[in-house]
Amino acid sequence: MREQNESGLHFCLGHNAKYESQLRDEARLGPFLDIYKTYKQFAIGHYRDPKHPLDVVRNFLALLVNKRIRNIDSVKVDHIGLFKASYQGQLGRADFLKVFFDFLICEKVYRKWNPVESALHYEKDWRDVPRVYDDEDVVNMVKWVQERGDTRANLTFSFGLEFGPKENEVLNIRIQDVDRDLKRIWLRKANPRPGREYSHYAPYWSRTECWLERWMEERPKIPGNDFLLINERGDPMKSDAFRRLMRGVFVKQWQSEKNARGLDSFSFRRLRDTNVFLLRRAGMKDNVNMRIHGMLAVASIKRFDRLFTQKELNAFHRAVD
Repeated sequence: MREQNESGLHFCLGHNAKYESQLRDEARLGPFLDIYKTYKQFAIGHYRDPKHPLDVVRNFLALLVNKRIRNIDSVKVDHIGLFKASYQGQLGRADFLKVFFDFLICEKVYRKWNPVESALHYEKDWRDVPRVYDDEDVVNMVKWVQERGDTRANLTFSFGLEFGPKENEVLNIRIQDVDRDLKRIWLRKANPRPGREYSHYAPYWSRTECWLERWMEERPKIPGNDFLLINERGDPMKSDAFRRLMRGVFVKQWQSEKNARGLDSFSFRRLRDTNVFLLRRAGMKDNVNMRIHGMLAVASIKRFDRLFTQKELNAFHRAVD
């Protein structure tokens, strides 16, 4: 009886806290409450952890209410600057607001250009520099995936090494998306950012061709499931299983003799940046590189200019030493 009372008490406290949170949102957001609720549904599906993006948007909308702004179309570039001045650090991240206004533009709620401008509102820090694996790391990863990885791991690593897709693009590949005659794969964006990226074909080469042939022989034919990558149960592979698969190959595990040597961490996004960097270093033109990776914004590829400078400086210091 006591346990039932305690569980009932916990339920009531949790329910009251949730209700109080809703009341606070209604009081703070006023005319923007419906916009926030609609965006919240999008953010839950768009972000791995939507807490910070939602906090930023909620604080921004509350600031508009305090400034007696009642219509979202009244928001201008100056309001973003005011918000940045009012909130510092994670709570003032303009990139979350940029996604928020991209969403409103797509939903035809906001009918102007995005008021968030990267040159004005983004903080210049280490996140602006792409992270790439060193040449030695790439050579080691090729060796480790051949020694430790199954066919799926070798295939997905080949994708990242040869044409640098994003993780969600790999997980969304269907069997019919693979054009084995022209050696290209259709990469579909789950949530494309307007004006910055798009679904596209990416070419692949001999390494991917080899592992693709092996995987198509091993992959069981499952009616109604046309996803290229599937898990052990025959279901489409999800992000968690995909990351476990890749980290199990590349990340150092002290308790395992199998992975006594490895990376401290592994990121498929970092492998994508490495692919862009290697293609640029090999002399590929930026417009071709952008087309392979589905980029529309020139700024996306120009980020690598800073990396080249740093790489050249490191090479110079090694040569001098």
